Amino acid sequence: VLRLREPPPAPRGGSRSRSTSPNPNPNPNPKRRFTLMSKLHLDDDDERSAAPNTDPETWDRRYAALEVQPDGRGEMAGILYIFRQGASDPCHGTANHFSCTETIKVSKLVSIAPDHEFLQCILMVDHEGMKITLKLETAEEGEQHLHVNRWIRMLRRVASPQCEVTQIVKEGWLSKRGKINTGYKRRWMRLDSDKMLRYYHDSNGVLKGEIDLNTVTEVVAEFDSPIFTIKAGDRTFTLSTQGGDTKSGRAVAAASWVRALDGARFL
Repeated sequence: VLRLREPPPAPRGGSRSRSTSPNPNPNPNPKRRFTLMSKLHLDDDDERSAAPNTDPETWDRRYAALEVQPDGRGEMAGILYIFRQGASDPCHGTANHFSCTETIKVSKLVSIAPDHEFLQCILMVDHEGMKITLKLETAEEGEQHLHVNRWIRMLRRVASPQCEVTQIVKEGWLSKRGKINTGYKRRWMRLDSDKMLRYYHDSNGVLKGEIDLNTVTEVVAEFDSPIFTIKAGDRTFTLSTQGGDTKSGRAVAAASWVRALDGARFL
């Protein structure tokens, strides 16, 4: 699923143009025109509350399709179409139909990044400062947030060279404990190209905390062990890899995390 977050309408006495505009004649057939199709949720709140809203009943469901085609200058251009699904009418023999409510030109975006607060979301900002949050919910099996990086890579292909794109360097389940919480807690860890390591709640995907790699002084892995530590200022985080058939396999996974963290630190 994707969800769209926009600022409120302009106050009286002023108007604001948008980089999105209705397309009266879109073709929602992905086999003919679109390279990627997902569902979309729409929310018009302009600011996030201290307790993030994760209730699916508050979102209007939408479908999104990314169209990629040559722009006539040897480059690829992308348009993200937003569809509303209409109800079927069995009395008249009509199936579900789709109507396009707006389009988003990817070339007008100035930044694309994984949303910080929600694991399944992508945050986009256009040249007018409009923020658009997409929450993925695909029909494919597996953990939904794993599709975030795929969408970011697709959008990056058709974004302008000036667009700032934050990519996911590494992510996965780790067990974490610290000085206060001495028991291991299962967290989804995500390392991005902005040198931020964020960890999310294992049940609702809401941000629990973050580590700025610019403050990290040391990343140490124990020999032949799934455990490694991160020292950032006066804080120490102890992490352990999960899964794997053998202890040596988990140790290899821990070493992979250490390499990724050190590589991101010294970029």
